[in-house]
Amino acid sequence: MSSASESPHDFVLVRRGYRPDQVEAYTAALSQGRDAAGGGAARRAVLAQDM
Repeated sequence: MSSASESPHDFVLVRRGYRPDQVEAYTAALSQGRDAAGGGAARRAVLAQDM
């Protein structure tokens, strides 16, 4: 077994977990993608209803 743990999202492991700035940046990017997808779905629903 390896003594170093690896993160599935390339976060740097530090003594007590992940670096907060990396996690915050990653979750902010996920949130932006989620918000963009939600807006696109809402627009498509309106367009489909108009058709």
